Amino acid sequence: PINEMMWLEISFFVVKLAICRYTTRFMDQSVQGEVLPRAGACQRSAVSSLLGMMCDAVLDLDQGLAMQAHVTKLAGMLMHGPGMALKGRSLVEFLASDHDRQRLEEAVARCAGE
Repeated sequence: PINEMMWLEISFFVVKLAICRYTTRFMDQSVQGEVLPRAGACQRSAVSSLLGMMCDAVLDLDQGLAMQAHVTKLAGMLMHGPGMALKGRSLVEFLASDHDRQRLEEAVARCAGE
């Protein structure tokens, strides 16, 4: 059984992931609105590199919070074996409690409504 400290660590990690995700989203929107479309890919790469230095793992999520690709760093942090793919899995699955899941989903809904 995982002790309470481990769940707390996992919850903090997920919060950091959510912050990184929304930072990426915000920066993507800024890039799309201010930079020529052909330069957007270069800017996105720069943002991803910056986030990679600041965050333990960087992942792209769709509107349903499903991971767009397997993220090796995240899989390592979650101690998943090599056969455990993260692509298509919801970030919500990795939250420690129903309360945390609900709070994340509510926060995403609020951001989507803005």
